[in-house]
Amino acid sequence: MAPRESNTSNKIPLKVLVIEDSAFDAQVLQAKLLINGYRPNMKRVDSLAAFREALISEPWDIIISDYFMPNVKMMDTLTCLKEQGLDIPFIIVSGGIGDTEAVAAMKAGASDYILKNNLSKLGAVVERELREAQIRHARHQAETALRDSESRYRTLWETSQDALLIINSESNTIFLSSPATEKIFGYKGGFLQGKSLSILQKPELFPNDMPLSPDCQGTTRAIHKNGKIIDIEVRSHKITLSHEDFFVLDIRDITEWKFFQEQQLKNKEQLRIAKEIHQSLYPPTSPNFPGYDIAGISFPAEEIGGDYFDFFSESDISIDIAIGDVTGHGLGPAILVSETRAYLRILSHNQKHLNEILSRTNEVLASDLAGTDRYVTLTLLRLFAHPSAFFYANAGHTAGFILNSVGEIKQKLSRTGIVLGRKKDSVYKQSDFSPLEEGDLLILITDGLQEVFSPEGEMFGVERILDVIRQNLNDSSINIIHKIYQAGLDFSKAEALDDDFTCIIIKVLST
Repeated sequence: MAPRESNTSNKIPLKVLVIEDSAFDAQVLQAKLLINGYRPNMKRVDSLAAFREALISEPWDIIISDYFMPNVKMMDTLTCLKEQGLDIPFIIVSGGIGDTEAVAAMKAGASDYILKNNLSKLGAVVERELREAQIRHARHQAETALRDSESRYRTLWETSQDALLIINSESNTIFLSSPATEKIFGYKGGFLQGKSLSILQKPELFPNDMPLSPDCQGTTRAIHKNGKIIDIEVRSHKITLSHEDFFVLDIRDITEWKFFQEQQLKNKEQLRIAKEIHQSLYPPTSPNFPGYDIAGISFPAEEIGGDYFDFFSESDISIDIAIGDVTGHGLGPAILVSETRAYLRILSHNQKHLNEILSRTNEVLASDLAGTDRYVTLTLLRLFAHPSAFFYANAGHTAGFILNSVGEIKQKLSRTGIVLGRKKDSVYKQSDFSPLEEGDLLILITDGLQEVFSPEGEMFGVERILDVIRQNLNDSSINIIHKIYQAGLDFSKAEALDDDFTCIIIKVLST
């Protein structure tokens, strides 16, 4: 689907120079920046000459570059940027940059790199690099101010949000402290003047932490006046005042940021566990049902998907097959998937008719989902052996198809009722008993692939899915599914889809 227009009046304006040969990838970057609170004014270039001209003609807040491009070498753009003497954050966003290339690029002046399949980090990286650029600029201004202009120095000194300490390198004592020092450490005015740095970090309390010294660089811990331990980030650079050498310590309180990072690690671990649980809900293997080649695969857009498929109530006579789609994707929909799966499996043992199974499942889901905008679409199919046949019920789900041995459409498995979870008293119908012939192929899908768009804005659609099947009728069910998914990726020019995609293919081998 085409991206919706959003209100950008409250977003941070950002001038972005993008070095990228794919217009679609550039649009994806623009969309991600919008999502992360920026209003990007973006220009895309795909040659070194165009990049050089853009650097000269306009000021830029940040540069984002692909690594592998046909018309320009990324390392040449870093050289060009260095030759211009510009301090602009340079972020590499690549589909497959290796560690060796990444290290070389960072040494050449790149600020950071992100893989295209992990653009969720883009906002945080841009924010950090813009902040770092501001700090570098502030430091440059501070040195100039201390050297050339007392008034300019005082303005920067008094407005900095970081604690700035000027340290006598010989005595290791504090010569001056900026107003922000009170906010971070609690000491007012000139109280710290002449005091040792140890007042901010008593060695006996922090034996395993990086010592706070005039030339230290990195993260460590210190102590607030009130006794609270705080996490700090320290940058140091040398200056000369009245022919005497001093160090300026730029100290930032990162206590909250570090807590947030630790929480993210905990959440990531919880998400990993949830993913393992969710994956365990899928059938571990394809069923070995006589007379058929059956396969199903789900390709989640995120770590935990909102699609569902299952094979259950298998006997020598019949097997029940389900495929479903919960609104959205992520942890919430995944929980609803597991709930739906449990209801279907229990009800399939107590109810003979598929429409009754859907009706009872809908009653429970409608109660659980009352007051929410969640719902479930589902196709439930019962497959028979000897003779080969089936019937189904479809609760608002994407239609499936039956193709004959030459790829012609024999039947469309359309909806027989509305989605599950919306109306408690919904009625569902079961289809007639439909025979199958040797060579027939049945496909059930969710809508994640057919709604994929190409860089030119064209939708993949159902017909392209059926064309892939027609071109591979003699292949196995599992291989056909993989070829369908790959065709969607090739069409979209993406490494992964924006929505979950699940597919079940059933080939009739004998009747």
